Amino acid sequence: MANPLWANNVAATGAATQRVSGTVDVAIASNGNRTSITFQNVGTVDVFYREDSTAPTAANAHYTLSAPSTDLGGDGGFLKVDGVPGAMKVGAASTYKLQIMEYIKQ
Repeated sequence: MANPLWANNVAATGAATQRVSGTVDVAIASNGNRTSITFQNVGTVDVFYREDSTAPTAANAHYTLSAPSTDLGGDGGFLKVDGVPGAMKVGAASTYKLQIMEYIKQ
């Protein structure tokens, strides 16, 4: 059964489909075929998102994904971004974990 959240002409694939963790910012390259991208915070610190290549901080973030109640708790901040093919960046003030799924045109 197809995922009801997405149109039938997209596939869960792409270079940014991964779980990332660390203490450095993660750059997500522009992708003209991107239809949407999702982020879920699965670590224990807040994660910051910017819709450009600027290093995200608590002071300049476009969105903050709150930390879940426990590590890999499943209730951390979630963000779905549609129709933005440009570069993005995520990061945090300390070690973080973030699940990223990029959807592209087939």
